[in-house]
Amino acid sequence: MTTTREIRDLIAEQAATPAERKALEGVAERLDDALSQDVPYRPAFRAELRRKLMAQARLQAPLAWYRRPVVWGSAMGVAAAAGILAVGLSLWNDTPRNPATEQPPISGPVTPGPGPETDPHLVSTFPDLPRLQLPDEQLPAGHPGAESLAGLDWSGGLRVYKLSGRPDLPQFTKIATGLKFTAPAETLAGEWAVTQGARSLRMGFDGHVTYADTTPEPSTALSVDAAGATAAARQFLLDASLPFAGEPLVMEASVGAGARRLYRVTYTPRVDGRPVVNTLAAVTVSDRGIVVQADAYVRFVEESGTRAAAISPDEARVQAQAQSRGSALTPVGLDLVYVRTQSTGGDWYLQPYWRVFGTGVVRYVPALK
Repeated sequence: MTTTREIRDLIAEQAATPAERKALEGVAERLDDALSQDVPYRPAFRAELRRKLMAQARLQAPLAWYRRPVVWGSAMGVAAAAGILAVGLSLWNDTPRNPATEQPPISGPVTPGPGPETDPHLVSTFPDLPRLQLPDEQLPAGHPGAESLAGLDWSGGLRVYKLSGRPDLPQFTKIATGLKFTAPAETLAGEWAVTQGARSLRMGFDGHVTYADTTPEPSTALSVDAAGATAAARQFLLDASLPFAGEPLVMEASVGAGARRLYRVTYTPRVDGRPVVNTLAAVTVSDRGIVVQADAYVRFVEESGTRAAAISPDEARVQAQAQSRGSALTPVGLDLVYVRTQSTGGDWYLQPYWRVFGTGVVRYVPALK
């Protein structure tokens, strides 16, 4: 009993009343329509659809006829249920297909469905997410090079994080107050700003904060070393309520005829253990312990990430070599980083990039397909 007609004949023979016959035929028709629809090939989809269809059949029956006492219609109930189930199960026949007996495909555009190797959790594209072309960076002496990729499974896709939290005037006012600015803030084209004497503070609508202090330093101030400069940079970020984490990178430089020393203290935020390369918190401190310049970003919150299909490390190396940026690059290392980008809709995301290392230089390649 595998056809709808046979099920109808059985219902007509076994139904106790015309009302019961009409109700059961309605259930059979709805099941037949649903089961005749195309079913995705993957077993997971097939099993899920079968479960939903049988649950729907139970809910749509006007009376729980398959639970009635066996006195009035046990044979009819069991036979009808078995027949309906047989029609459904015939769609999941696991017998190998013979391509020679199949009809040729219909010509015209076809929308491909998920293949056997497709991860249903992947989001293949972010159409409104720009692919920033980050400039090459010169590596400073003593740079540790590429970070380890141990434990990273890029074949299952890489996460893209949407950021929540928007910079606003109250947030800028809080930063200015923490840094002892008392002058009123101004709203300019694309940024907020405040200036007081030789000090200035700005914050773009994208959350980028810049600070400068050209106040002459007192000659009586005690000099500081790298540890003292790091302490001064940390306190500055705390006062400004700007985020920083982990161990900073401290670089020393001599400037001017008097060989004045400056320390650049840089904190690199991380997500999933990977650095976010364009939201650094960099604070420049003089050898007198004065913060003369700062460049940082306000705090954003990473929402749950969505995996997206990614290119392989080998593809990234090929792309890095193919890019013409004035100098050739011979890859000697590679790791994964994140880049903060804004979509055309105005939302902010962290998207993954491959960071390809050459000799003394690093090049960034978008990791999403």
